[in-house]
Amino acid sequence: MHKKGLVLTNAIPQAEQDETLFIKALDYILNFDLEVIEFYTDETRASRYGRAIKDRNLEPIFITALDQRRAGDCRICSENESQRVRSVDITKRSIEKAMSAGAKRTIIQSGTYPNDYTKEVDCMHAVEKSIRELSEFAGDDIMILLEPCDRSVQICQLLGPSLQVYSLMKKLSLTNFGLTMDVAHITELFEDTGEALQLCKPYCDHVHIANCVLDTTSELFGDKHPLFGVEKGCYSINDGYLLYQDARNLYKNENLFISVEMMGYDAEPMPYLDSLIENMPWFFKKC
Repeated sequence: MHKKGLVLTNAIPQAEQDETLFIKALDYILNFDLEVIEFYTDETRASRYGRAIKDRNLEPIFITALDQRRAGDCRICSENESQRVRSVDITKRSIEKAMSAGAKRTIIQSGTYPNDYTKEVDCMHAVEKSIRELSEFAGDDIMILLEPCDRSVQICQLLGPSLQVYSLMKKLSLTNFGLTMDVAHITELFEDTGEALQLCKPYCDHVHIANCVLDTTSELFGDKHPLFGVEKGCYSINDGYLLYQDARNLYKNENLFISVEMMGYDAEPMPYLDSLIENMPWFFKKC
């Protein structure tokens, strides 16, 4: 069964702290063919946001990766043991927040690639240790989804290349740990999206459909997830549709969460949400 979702926090960043706007966006989304809402907020709102999502028969996925990135030095892949332990603790606290919101899935990242490439092996050992600790902490209460990212464009994470991620997941073999594969991140790794999704399929039940710009002369260069069809973007509107269909066809009758991740830069959030829906009517419109 395929479930379609929206990364609401990226589409309407203001809703992270504006609870009235968050509820308004949720109610508006009910007009469209969505079942999943990915979101982030602080401890004071997490349980209310999660409850609001579930009260509308939508499924919440929490973005722990934002807590990790905002902590500054949070690297669960750190070769420095004290930093690694501190980073795992930060991640655990965010996972607890996800559980308080009623989320059954939460997304994490590995942390940045080391400044010294000779430390990569040590970092791989560290991230494996951290993932095992997080898996034990989560138990059966929540599925942790690791999201691979780019290595050299903007986010510059340790865990990015699909073969490396596949090999790690195979070695770990954890029932409560999976992957979120983002087609924009795959593109930023200069990999073929179809091949990467096929390779990592055994460990992935969650795909982000997104665009990116790799032309360094563009103000949207990097991991900014603009609308499909933007000038100098990697994917046209039709390309976005084909990416979506390719993911559906790859999984056929298997379970799959497919979420749209586009970043809103508009001061008027609801009109931007309209433009996002108009950009991808084949995803949002009810049949």
